[in-house]
Amino acid sequence: MRTAAPDGIVGFGGFTSAGIALAGWLRGVPVALHESNRVPGRAIRLLGRLATRVYLPAGPAAWYDFDSGERFAAGQWHTVAAPLGRLPLFARAGAVVPLADHSQGGQPAPARPRHDDPITEWRRFGPP
Repeated sequence: MRTAAPDGIVGFGGFTSAGIALAGWLRGVPVALHESNRVPGRAIRLLGRLATRVYLPAGPAAWYDFDSGERFAAGQWHTVAAPLGRLPLFARAGAVVPLADHSQGGQPAPARPRHDDPITEWRRFGPP
């Protein structure tokens, strides 16, 4: 890294990207992280704590902070708080997320709420 003097580093997760991304961050080189998995791996969770901005892709009208419900415009970079112990999580506008299954059957959650669902807690993001 000393001889190459990169303008930036892109990490795609995995233990191999963690070391170089951390070294770049320590040297003041901009680091971008891309996570396309449904569940972030250890490297992204570790490096994500160093992040100060997030890009929310275009497509939906907006994105919503899962915890606060704050609305963010799509297709833009945003500065978000990421205190230790809280990984920022965003849901696209119109998403309906099952939060808890209080049934005894242990059946998987359906894709959309129905009147006979065993799931008793749902959260909708954005206007219905």
